[in-house]
Amino acid sequence: MCGIAGYILRAPTGHQAAGYIDALLGPIRRRGPDDEGLSLINRDKRSILSFRTDRTSLKLSHLPPLGKELIPLHDAALLHTRYSIIDLTEGGHQPFISSDGTVTAVFNGEIYNYIELREDLIAKGVAFRTQSDTEVLVEGYRVWGHDLWNRM
Repeated sequence: MCGIAGYILRAPTGHQAAGYIDALLGPIRRRGPDDEGLSLINRDKRSILSFRTDRTSLKLSHLPPLGKELIPLHDAALLHTRYSIIDLTEGGHQPFISSDGTVTAVFNGEIYNYIELREDLIAKGVAFRTQSDTEVLVEGYRVWGHDLWNRM
């Protein structure tokens, strides 16, 4: 079972957040031995930057490792340790960010009808990059908003 954590800060901070990140990832690492990642969110700038950690067993070339001395200014974070079930490739890395960069999510579980939802989204023009049900979650939310929950 995956591990999920996160935080929201009152004001943006950078490298000072390293302690928060370590404190939150430490207890959940045993839950997700296959991969580890985090997204740092700056709500004012509406930006999301994702990183892998040095503990991930996947070598994700598309994501930089988190350098604790270079943590960007952010005021929210999503952290994830992964136990791979559906998409065993680096395509299932989390936190997962939508294709347009507006939605990010961490997810633990399985969407039982994700194949059908995926087909509906493809019919609406969504181009998928992975086989992950988490991608269906973020792209479904991007397209349908809160109506996604009734479809799942």
